[in-house]
Amino acid sequence: MSRSPLLHLTRAGTDRGPLPGDDWTTFTSNHSSYQAVVQARVQVQARPREGGPGVGSDDNPDPGFSWGLQATVVLDVGLFDGVQKVVFGHGLGYWLHRLLLVDAIAYLTDRKLSLGLERHILVDIDDIFVGKEGTRMNSKDVKALLDTQNQLRSQITNFTFNL
Repeated sequence: MSRSPLLHLTRAGTDRGPLPGDDWTTFTSNHSSYQAVVQARVQVQARPREGGPGVGSDDNPDPGFSWGLQATVVLDVGLFDGVQKVVFGHGLGYWLHRLLLVDAIAYLTDRKLSLGLERHILVDIDDIFVGKEGTRMNSKDVKALLDTQNQLRSQITNFTFNL
């Protein structure tokens, strides 16, 4: 994934595994109107078309594009028609594309339709106080709970177990 200005919730380098399915469309460009947002390495190198890039052509991909990597999501910054667009090379069945769709909506609306980065997680652990004999918390468990809370606070500001 590139360092595209479109990215907000999604982080570059999020998924490094194989792409699901085999019906992907990939994009290449030698014009600054198009920016690669997501790139994937091609498993099987296709033979270049006659006269296409790499076959006696001086075309070079713009920044963000690479012949080794193929763009699967492209941002059209609208230099031709004044309309910015995001083009996906596969459907929204791929989880990363769903997240990128949320980022694309935020970007294309100048963040008017945007989700904040703050998240709240509730961990329900109160059942351990009313459980059967032998499953209830003891002093060793309480110490482990406090140690875990302090460890999580080093990574998550103001993390607190609510009991």
